[in-house]
Amino acid sequence: MEILYKQNEIASTVKQFIMPLLATHNIFTLVGPLGAGKTTLVREILAQNNVTGHVTSPTFSYVNTYTNNKGKIFYHFDLYR
Repeated sequence: MEILYKQNEIASTVKQFIMPLLATHNIFTLVGPLGAGKTTLVREILAQNNVTGHVTSPTFSYVNTYTNNKGKIFYHFDLYR
């Protein structure tokens, strides 16, 4: 599935398209060039899933792990290499 959106539509795009998918899907692939906003989208997905704290791109660490207030774990991989 391809979802196109503008930067000012990130929150509504996540709410409308991605949050419903999280009920039935565990893995998402975000594809785009460097600086396309993939981590910005991940930040919004995590925020809407009650993850607090600083969300960064795992460019050098390969994976960042986040936990929400209900104990659900989210993994954010960077497979650029």
